[in-house]
Amino acid sequence: MLSRECEHCGGSGKVYRGPRFLRGHKKLVRDILARPDTALLVACHPDDPDTILGWACTGPDVVFYVFVKRDVRRVGVASSLLAPYVESPREVVYTHRGNIEPPPHFIYDHHRNYFEFQETR
Repeated sequence: MLSRECEHCGGSGKVYRGPRFLRGHKKLVRDILARPDTALLVACHPDDPDTILGWACTGPDVVFYVFVKRDVRRVGVASSLLAPYVESPREVVYTHRGNIEPPPHFIYDHHRNYFEFQETR
């Protein structure tokens, strides 16, 4: 258990979803996207490149966010986007939980994205 406290959960791991969270989370997303080592990976329909099926926001050894449209879930879109991380022999941190069990070498740390950016200010 992490002993650090953040404005999102107070160290409890239960995320607060009120206005304070939303303000802080918008800034957090902007900070993540502004980093030079952040990658946005986009999966498009093979017959229509203008149709986005899903996306992932990643950094070195960290997966911040993954989203796949509901009607194309469970067909390998996320697996394709995250292949370099899934196949990595190193531990990979992920900061948001989904409905799918991550590989054993994925380590959940929702504080990673928050504290990493607090310390660089």
